[in-house]
Amino acid sequence: MLKDEIQRLSLEFPSWLQRHLESLLGVIVDVVVTVLNRMGFFEHSEEPSPE
Repeated sequence: MLKDEIQRLSLEFPSWLQRHLESLLGVIVDVVVTVLNRMGFFEHSEEPSPE
């Protein structure tokens, strides 16, 4: 969804960044989720979810 939004906004990046954009977006999302998790933004259930 993030890649679609970047395309919709017609954002352009240098070719060296474009080659690594998908990996970088994954890292950015992981960092944001980790920070929000530590801040208590997400509520967690008492029971672990079955996997």
